[in-house]
Amino acid sequence: MKTSKRECPVCGSVSFKLMFTQEFAKIEGVSFLDNYDVVSCEQCGFVYASNIPEQADFNEYYIKANKYELEIEQPDIITGKYEHLVQEIMRFNIDKTAPIVDIGCARSEILRSLQNIGFSNLTGIDPSIKNIEYLKSKGINGINATIKTIDTSEQYEIVFFLAVLEHIRDLHQTLNSLYAITATNGLIVVSVPDMAAPTPSELPYQEFSREHINYFTETSFSNLMQQHGFNAIFFKKERGELTGFFRRQSTAIQKDIEGQRCIQHYINQSKKYEEEIYANLAKYSDTPIIIWGLGTFTQRLLVKNILKNIIALVDSNPQYCGKKHNNIDIISPNELKKYKEPILLAVSLRYIDAIANSIKNDMKLENEIIKLHSDYLFVYYNELAFRIIEDSV
Repeated sequence: MKTSKRECPVCGSVSFKLMFTQEFAKIEGVSFLDNYDVVSCEQCGFVYASNIPEQADFNEYYIKANKYELEIEQPDIITGKYEHLVQEIMRFNIDKTAPIVDIGCARSEILRSLQNIGFSNLTGIDPSIKNIEYLKSKGINGINATIKTIDTSEQYEIVFFLAVLEHIRDLHQTLNSLYAITATNGLIVVSVPDMAAPTPSELPYQEFSREHINYFTETSFSNLMQQHGFNAIFFKKERGELTGFFRRQSTAIQKDIEGQRCIQHYINQSKKYEEEIYANLAKYSDTPIIIWGLGTFTQRLLVKNILKNIIALVDSNPQYCGKKHNNIDIISPNELKKYKEPILLAVSLRYIDAIANSIKNDMKLENEIIKLHSDYLFVYYNELAFRIIEDSV
């Protein structure tokens, strides 16, 4: 697939410095991106992915391998993840009949939270028909569209654009569309991963995934929005997430020195942590092994060829199942019972306990399990601690 260099999405400069090159394993029928460069703009300091496919290729990837529309455990329960945003919205004294939209909404916990406290004019926009059908079943208006096909004649008092901006190559077109649908004096709430304080307890290089191609700090985030007529009111930080509240007013941008420094530190610490993981896994180099979890860490691990006797790969995403990586089968968790002897490497940190419980109690399997554990917080100005624990389950 054809890739190309990007000019800086914030200031348009073509002068940049290479910081890191990310690599991914090839998965038949799914892969569209084998590697990319992480670069920093020498003019404004923004850090972003270059040598990547065009936006149309990303759009096709999300259609084919859309992990964001998968059924999740207890989908009707509101977890309170966005309670801090709901509280901030209430401070603006917004009329509860005001039109509010969530773009790229998935199952839109934020809209369901607002619905629960009396807001009634709610719309979710998403490319997934399944997600739109789900919203409609909850009494929320749903529109099957992308930011490119959205009806820009409609305007909303509040626009939510949560955990989307980091995925988009064509930032200018996207933000122009957002500007068009935001009412005069309307509020736009945008969240991105906070690269000045990444999520605690994550594996190395998680933010450099196939999907994440823009890396924001408060300065670069503000700069980008200002370039498109949105002025920051304030920012909130919550466990690796940076949320900006903006109105339509433009001001001059500032060079993002913090972003270059923080992301370089993230790269250095990820390298250190990754080397420690690989050193612990070296003794399993020739051991028959199954890997559970095909996320960013596993795809990088496969490229490095640390484990040379992988029997199978396990993932719950049905778009992966039935595919292969270098003639290694990718199977669903239900197929795991066919493999009695190999060791299981459980990669997911977030769901490690659920995975172990499923293997032991639901599947009644006796495979030895290696867990990648994180008793540390991935705090970027402290030393990392890492351990790998072997359990007989």
